[in-house]
Amino acid sequence: MKDYIDLQEFIRKNKIPAEIMPMPSHTKTAQQAADVLGVDIKNIVKSVVFTTKSGAVVIAIVNGGKKVSFEKLEKTVGET
Repeated sequence: MKDYIDLQEFIRKNKIPAEIMPMPSHTKTAQQAADVLGVDIKNIVKSVVFTTKSGAVVIAIVNGGKKVSFEKLEKTVGET
């Protein structure tokens, strides 16, 4: 619950036009989440977790309708 409060506070402090919408049920895809909430997939944010060759864990926060660009991720992280 603390994470939810921390995120809500971050959104408020940074004047981000966003709303946290608790999920009434578990979903496996961004499209399923959009359908459950009755919103367009572009209004969903998904997190995708990767492990690099060196063992580092990287999380990418992506618009629900988009795919992670491995080229951009590699450039940002500095490894694959």
